[in-house]
Amino acid sequence: MVDSTFRKSPTLAMNEAMARLRSQGKTVFSYGFGQSPFPIPEPVVQALKQHAHKKNYLPVQGLAPLRQHIAAFQNNRLQVNFTEADVIIGPGSKEIIWSIIYQFSGDILIPSPSWVTYAPQVKMAKKNVITIPCDATTNWIITADAFERACKKTSNKKLIILNYPNNPTGSIPSIKQAEALVSIAKKYDVIILHDNIYGRLDHSKSDISFSSLFPENTILTSGLSKWCGAGGWRLGFGVFPKPLHPLRDRVLVMASETFSCVSSPIQYAAITAYENKHEVSSYLLKSNKILQSIANYTYKKLNSMGCCVQPSEGGFYFFPIFSDYKDALFRKGILTSTALCKNLLSDTGVALLPGTAFGRPAYELSARLAYVAFDGNKLLELKEEELNAGDELVEKHCPQIIKGLLHLHTWLENI
Repeated sequence: MVDSTFRKSPTLAMNEAMARLRSQGKTVFSYGFGQSPFPIPEPVVQALKQHAHKKNYLPVQGLAPLRQHIAAFQNNRLQVNFTEADVIIGPGSKEIIWSIIYQFSGDILIPSPSWVTYAPQVKMAKKNVITIPCDATTNWIITADAFERACKKTSNKKLIILNYPNNPTGSIPSIKQAEALVSIAKKYDVIILHDNIYGRLDHSKSDISFSSLFPENTILTSGLSKWCGAGGWRLGFGVFPKPLHPLRDRVLVMASETFSCVSSPIQYAAITAYENKHEVSSYLLKSNKILQSIANYTYKKLNSMGCCVQPSEGGFYFFPIFSDYKDALFRKGILTSTALCKNLLSDTGVALLPGTAFGRPAYELSARLAYVAFDGNKLLELKEEELNAGDELVEKHCPQIIKGLLHLHTWLENI
């Protein structure tokens, strides 16, 4: 019998639910599953083909040239001083984060809302989780005061998971907010695990880095899934500063007894992704322009519906709250965010993920909207003037975005 404490990841469950509806011939507007709509850059695909014959096991820590490129890339981007010895390659950053949680001796601090996987991983590792509440008034960024109150709840060693750009809110802290959080982390000797998987999809170009602000006590994780459109390739990495190499070593022991190493051809191909070649840089620049235009358009539409929503500054998410519709929803027997999303999907085909999946109270009526319902291949082929067209780009080339938002608005108006 399966322990009811542990359930399938809500994001993966939503993806399967949408597939079932489509197999029944129903139209689905996919705002639920956060998968990049862009193709993998062609030079990276060609590199995979060139190395498809590579079949030998690689070192558990990862291919040395790949780790060198990742360290050099982060050094150039964040003005830090990583070496290849600091880097571990894993089958997605999800596995690296899980291994860190499992091997860390202490309590785990997690903001609310946060990515659906953090809390279940902490529970599976049988570690104590301390939730730090935040709200829309600070654009879903935890405050230094809230962080300090959480630190005072335990005398154990502490690790906080900070995910910016954020899933599910799209938020990024200002430098002032980030520095305030770092001051508390230093005061209480808290390790920061910066899940930076959306770092290269930073529309605000703020490039906030806890590794820069607190280099001796910050672990950086990222990978290919979001910015490179390669979620199914399952390649992620963790970067451990030298003072945290004892934790790195325990993670490596765990890796040696679990996944052994990441697929050899994919590791070789990933070198091309981090060489920062012109084609990859151009791909990334175009991707961010497209996402920013769609984010701006979607934000205006959600605001016009009366949703409580903050701007998305990176990644591809919004976290609207439907509190203005609370009375109407309650009259329909829709009392929770889960019921809201279930009814919306069955009535309109619009797929959102409920706020409860991200650690929010059911009565809040919040949900995550992933603005990825568009043809990334087609949009990347547009000319420069079309990429800079803003709302016109969305209206001309993103019919699913427009139709889905229209269905959502119509449903809310007719509750």
